[in-house]
Amino acid sequence: RIQILFEMPEGPELFKAARFLNKIGSAHVFSAVRLLYPASAKHPAIPWSGDRNFRLTAKSRGKEIRISLVEEVPRDTRTTKKPEILNILLTFGMTGRFTFTPTPDLPKYSMLMFDAVLSPQYTFAFVDPRHFGRWTITDGWSGSEKRGPDIITEYEAFRDNVIGSLEKSVFDKSICEVMLDQRYFSSVGEKRGKKRERERLGWR
Repeated sequence: RIQILFEMPEGPELFKAARFLNKIGSAHVFSAVRLLYPASAKHPAIPWSGDRNFRLTAKSRGKEIRISLVEEVPRDTRTTKKPEILNILLTFGMTGRFTFTPTPDLPKYSMLMFDAVLSPQYTFAFVDPRHFGRWTITDGWSGSEKRGPDIITEYEAFRDNVIGSLEKSVFDKSICEVMLDQRYFSSVGEKRGKKRERERLGWR
C-alpha cells in the first residue's frame, strides 16, 4: 500500500496530495471509477462510461484538488481524436487522504475509487473516515472570488495581494486572526496561524 497521510489537510498538504496523484496517475492506466455509497448531493455519481480507459491527473488550489479523468486514446487515433476529459473538484475535509493499494486491501472508508489496469488489481482511492470531504463535477474552482491566490502555485500573486493590502485594518489584528482571512491567506489554516501566534508570544 502506498498512501499519503495528513492531520487536518490544508493548502500545502493538498499540494503534496496532488503531486502524489500525478505520480501514480502518470504510471498507470485506469478502467473504472466507483463510489462506496449510493450517489448523493455531497458525493455525486461520476459520469464516466465503463468502456473507456483513462489516466488521472490533478491540480491543487487552496483546499481543493481538481482530479481530471483523461481518456486514454489509442496511439493511431491521437492525431484525429481529442481525448474526453472529466473534471472532479474534491475537498478533503478534516481527515481525507489518498491511497494506492491492492483492491482487496482497500481501507474501510474508501469513498471514491479508481481501478487500475493491473494484475493483481490495484485501486487509487480517496479515503475519508469522517465523511467531511465532498466532490462535484465542474471545470472551475469554488468560491474563488472570496479567496486569495494560492500560496504555493500562485506565489507572486499571493505576495502582491498581501503587500498591497497591508494598510487595511484587517492587518492590525494578531497574526493568528489575519492568517484565517481567506482573502489574503487562502488555505493556510487555523493550525498554522495559531502556531505563529504561539511563536510570537514565546509559548511552546
